[in-house]
Amino acid sequence: MNPSPRALAALAAALTLTLALFATPASAALRYRGKQWSTPTGGTVQDRILLYPSPVDGPNIWRGTIRCRALSPWIVCLTPASALVVQFYVEGKPLFLASIGDGVCSAQGIGRPGTWLTGDYSCVTGDYGTFSLHRVGS
Repeated sequence: MNPSPRALAALAAALTLTLALFATPASAALRYRGKQWSTPTGGTVQDRILLYPSPVDGPNIWRGTIRCRALSPWIVCLTPASALVVQFYVEGKPLFLASIGDGVCSAQGIGRPGTWLTGDYSCVTGDYGTFSLHRVGS
């Protein structure tokens, strides 16, 4: 059975669209490093974040990972390595909202893709505090 030229063209268009949606170049990635300061414990952790634009979710949604390392000996990271979803340009302003570890923690603050990100966070365990992240690499 030979597919018709029209069917082949439709298949080619679907494959091209799929590749355009899911193939994000490494140069589009944003890398951040920074710290969180817990208000209840007084502890500090270092975060490393890698974000990619998510065209499937919309132009202002970025998805990636966050890795945490405790800098204070008396604390542990609630989510040592987990998924991260960030929505930039909340209400058209340079604000963002983030969900960490499928909702284990949430964050909000000021910043746009590629700029410093600062704000506060809270977790389902009752932990909360502030953070500051700067972009690393190019």
